[in-house]
Parts: sequence; structure tokens; C-alpha cells
Amino acid sequence: MSPNLGTHQFLLCSSVGEYPASLEAGKSYRVVPDVIAATKGFVRVIDESGEDYLYPRRLFATADTAGSVAIEQVLTDGPLVTHSPR
Repeated sequence: MSPNLGTHQFLLCSSVGEYPASLEAGKSYRVVPDVIAATKGFVRVIDESGEDYLYPRRLFATADTAGSVAIEQVLTDGPLVTHSPR
């Protein structure tokens, strides 16, 4: 079962998949709640266009796992720069 995205205002993009023009790996994206999309394995985020679109949930990490992703990135590839929510 997937985590309740209602508790997460931002998700970390862990892979751009087939959306390199719309997402940046390592960047945090604001979540727009969409219960129907979540039940089908998708998440609605505001992407690089500034509009909200649906993406496969597998492309994102929650705040709970984002710290682990960032630490692993620093250890293997150098610093990871993310955008912090304001």
C-alpha cells in the first residue's frame, strides 16, 4: 500500500523517467492532492511548466525517504541540490 500523500506537501523527484523536459531528478515538487490519481498509482505535481500534471508515483520519493536518497547521492556522486519549500 502506498503512503498517504495527503501528509506530504512536496515530493522529491528520484527519476525523470520518460519526462526529461518536465521533471528534474533531485528537485522537490509541490503535490496537488488527487485521491483518484493516487488510487491508480499516479501523483499530481506542479512541474517545470508551472502547471499541475499527473506522473507515475514511482518517479518520486516522500519526505520520509528523501533524506536517504540525498545521503546516498552525496556519498556516490557528490552534493545533491534540492529546492526547499518556502
